[in-house]
Amino acid sequence: MGRKLSGTGYMHPPREYCWKKGESGNPEGRPRGHRNLAAALTAVLHENVSRPVDGEEREMTKLEAVTRELVDKALEGDPRLLHELLGEIHKKESQAELDASGEPLPEVDREVLEALYARLRREAVKGM
Repeated sequence: MGRKLSGTGYMHPPREYCWKKGESGNPEGRPRGHRNLAAALTAVLHENVSRPVDGEEREMTKLEAVTRELVDKALEGDPRLLHELLGEIHKKESQAELDASGEPLPEVDREVLEALYARLRREAVKGM
């Protein structure tokens, strides 16, 4: 059996059903500039608001106001919020330790690792 002369078949649709150059497969898709929930929430949380702090009004973002409120309630003795707050503190400290460990290796350590890598590569070549 030879090939079909029409050029259509598995993974070769007829030309009249293919999209034209520059044509979208989803012409009524998501409109440009449309924001998802995370983007909208971020925008709202970064709006400024005025709240009393230590008896005087202070300008701050809504995110900072919510954070202050949660910390204050945890300090008042809410066990659930205190547990959540301690968990967040632990995550932040762990992340800070990981970030600090990402510093470049000292020259001596780098030389040792390069020598070890060269040795392993030589042994791998011998084993072939």
